[in-house]
Amino acid sequence: MSYREEIDKYHGMPVPAKPKSLDLYATTSIIWLNCWVLATFMVSACYLWVWIRRPPQDAGAAPYSTTARSAAIHTLTPSAAAQLFREFDRVNGDNAYSYRPWLGFSERPYHSSMVNIDGAEPLPTRRTIQARDSAPSQKTIWLFGGSTQYGWGVPDSQTIASHLATILSTDQTRYNVVNHGHTFYFSSQELILFMTLLRHGQKCDLAIFLDGLNDAFQGPADYPRFTETTAAGFLKEEEAASRAESTGITISPSFPPREILNGLRRRLFRPKAAGETEHSAPIRYDPASIYLFNISAAQKMADAENIKAAFFWQPTPFDYIRGAEQHRNAFFSPIVPIPTLNNVVRLNARNRDFHFIGDVFSNETYEDMYVDRTHYGDTGSRMVAQAIARDLRADGLVH
Repeated sequence: MSYREEIDKYHGMPVPAKPKSLDLYATTSIIWLNCWVLATFMVSACYLWVWIRRPPQDAGAAPYSTTARSAAIHTLTPSAAAQLFREFDRVNGDNAYSYRPWLGFSERPYHSSMVNIDGAEPLPTRRTIQARDSAPSQKTIWLFGGSTQYGWGVPDSQTIASHLATILSTDQTRYNVVNHGHTFYFSSQELILFMTLLRHGQKCDLAIFLDGLNDAFQGPADYPRFTETTAAGFLKEEEAASRAESTGITISPSFPPREILNGLRRRLFRPKAAGETEHSAPIRYDPASIYLFNISAAQKMADAENIKAAFFWQPTPFDYIRGAEQHRNAFFSPIVPIPTLNNVVRLNARNRDFHFIGDVFSNETYEDMYVDRTHYGDTGSRMVAQAIARDLRADGLVH
């Protein structure tokens, strides 16, 4: 039989029927493949959306040494000031803070020629350069506050604490000043730190609180910085516990599709907060009221422990200084109402040992007083210490 005849014979044969099971398998495979492709596309789109919408991290911020101004450090040469600012770059590195129970966080110990953070309990403390030590009487002062009290941007010898130790100490009395100021701290954290020190049996003769700037930064939020980070760590612990106890699948709250769905649910089905009506805003904390409560509570604790206390509302570049309005407008929204907050605190602080020194820079220039946008240089720190010492002596709190 010829090749052509073979082909014709083959074409004339009946084609066997395809099994129905193969059709079902092919259809199911195509559906599953399309579902996986669609799911992969949707999850990838969610990751991209969350990545685009997520706020930028502080890690990308410029080093401190590129923004600090050596003109506000009058006691150092420009090259020495530049070295100092590089030290603060290292202090503010990736591993700058550690978790602290009750208090939230603190700086880690650090040592260099101009910046020293010494290990202490319950928190490390910025080193104070103490004054003469031959006086017959020794008294201890604790200073509380945020980064301005801590001395961000100045060497150990030029912090408010070091200036105050020099100004107050005499031949009769040496004041040992302990700097309990910490970056980002505000009056609520300082109150807890004061209570923690007393609870652990530590004692001082005088406690001084310097506040204002960070209380304004807090706005209506009465919780420490890095609270979100701490909460994220707690969520991870919860997820680990859920996975250990569950035989099913646990989906992390940070999984982008879940983040987006939770956001939609909150928008569509947001429950009313306590005290919130259909046309009212959620309850917000008033920073002035919180500050006034905190100093009242600190005063009562000090009285109970036979400790003197004094409270100071600090100067800022956003009020009572030339160019204040310009500095407010160049900053960001939480700072704009600071003159109102200054007035409210000044008029309503009934504490017997409250002192408003927010106007101490009224006749000065921003460039001379501030080493960066908000922190005092050496002259600014000295002037604040002088104002504190003046009021302490006027009230008979120091000799």
